[in-house]
Amino acid sequence: MNIKDFRKGQSVCVLNMHRGYNAEPETHDTTVSSVGRKYVTVPDGRKYESSGDEYSLTEHTVSGSRTLLCPDMERARMYMERKDLRRWFLSAAQSGRKYTLGQLRKVKEILEDKEKRNDGE
Repeated sequence: MNIKDFRKGQSVCVLNMHRGYNAEPETHDTTVSSVGRKYVTVPDGRKYESSGDEYSLTEHTVSGSRTLLCPDMERARMYMERKDLRRWFLSAAQSGRKYTLGQLRKVKEILEDKEKRNDGE
């Protein structure tokens, strides 16, 4: 997501994933106060910068847990779902589940094909 995707006065969603804590993600709505070259600012003074993620901007802070700024609730849900799927995928790959060589090749092919498409864009 890019800073240019946001505009002053836009309704946005702040997502707190509570990384490192045993808590469910939280969201709340806010508006964009300003959009600069480096940061998008919200009314409470938090600044968000581009981090290369396709669903959100990341809070600019030197310490503590960072929140994410999503343009809408749908993108926040997509971010959370992607996190859950990554967690499931890692767990499935490391568990004692038996996947056939054919299944693993198909997953690899799908994931590598996605990477190639992203590199070409």
